[in-house]
Amino acid sequence: GEEDMGNKSTLINFLKWVDEYYQAEKHKILQFSNHGGGPRSALDISQRRGLCWDFTSDEKDPFLKTKDVSEAFAEAGYGKDKQFDMLIFDVCLGASIEDSYQFKDYAKYLLGSANTVPGSGLDYTKILDNISETATIPEIGIGIIDYYKKFYTTNPYWSQRWDNEIAYWQKYVTEHKLNLNPVDIAAFHRPDACTFSLIDLLQVQAVADAVNDLADFILKNAESLNSYKINIGTELNPKTVPILRTYFDCYFYLNEPVYQGTFTWLHDIGYMAENIATFCNNYQLMNTGLMTKANTLKNALQTAITYTWREGPDTDDSLYLGKNLPYGMTIAGATYASDGTDGYAPNFYKKELAFGEKTSWGDLLALYFGTDPDNI
Repeated sequence: GEEDMGNKSTLINFLKWVDEYYQAEKHKILQFSNHGGGPRSALDISQRRGLCWDFTSDEKDPFLKTKDVSEAFAEAGYGKDKQFDMLIFDVCLGASIEDSYQFKDYAKYLLGSANTVPGSGLDYTKILDNISETATIPEIGIGIIDYYKKFYTTNPYWSQRWDNEIAYWQKYVTEHKLNLNPVDIAAFHRPDACTFSLIDLLQVQAVADAVNDLADFILKNAESLNSYKINIGTELNPKTVPILRTYFDCYFYLNEPVYQGTFTWLHDIGYMAENIATFCNNYQLMNTGLMTKANTLKNALQTAITYTWREGPDTDDSLYLGKNLPYGMTIAGATYASDGTDGYAPNFYKKELAFGEKTSWGDLLALYFGTDPDNI
């Protein structure tokens, strides 16, 4: 009969079957291809991250949750002593710290997109062509990203989308009388920009520790740090806001990639850390503790992100591309509200995600965004 691809037992049975009949001599790669939504509430049923949906299933939760996948790995016999060499997520919004931390004990590398993945997804012929007896896992991952970049930056449809995005920001800048380059804004804010990152999961614990240290520092010093205020002073934001609040509010930034997950805003961690350090300097918040925490986080990201790419304004440009850059991994912010503004701290975060359970990031989100009174 038809298998339910959104059922955890299907994944467990598949992994056991492969291990029994097709033992790998060198490397083992597990790849997922379907939908992904970032940390989310799926169908208003379960407040968990979902991927790989089965729309012909009779189950009320026809998808794999992040926790389902890590539990399936454990039940199939995987762990620190038996790992996949690489997980490939041909799904949207898969290159998050939440995913990376959830799977760090089960695989050595994770290949995924910080943003959404176009409908055509990965080219599996190119993936297979990139695999050889001598190729290392990082070489395979980097090759996949390079092929992905070449395909989507030479696709006329995606080039046209860039033209439309720049035209939108040109109108926006003109209407709001902003002294900004619309091409530069589009480079950071294009909602469908293609991305892909290869993450060394062995180094993810250091990133999580750095995030936790930053969050702890802000929580312990929230009252004094939040006493600093800046005047936004434009027609777009004519108000004074607490300086720390701006770190998590994408509407106050024109130089931070922010991706709209199905349920939460997803912020690029490297740019966030960079912005914190820059703001400390530019607004004379010479708090060496805060700057040190932000720079430590940025350094940890540079070690963990083996290779990364995000599409730029045209085919000859990228917002970032290369080895050991601090960009291309995301972290959850506030929930996405129906009116397009920030909502609340995601209520599922500390209960359903290992990263939420082990770090203070969820506490920091709750402090700055508040918790949803309806618990949705």
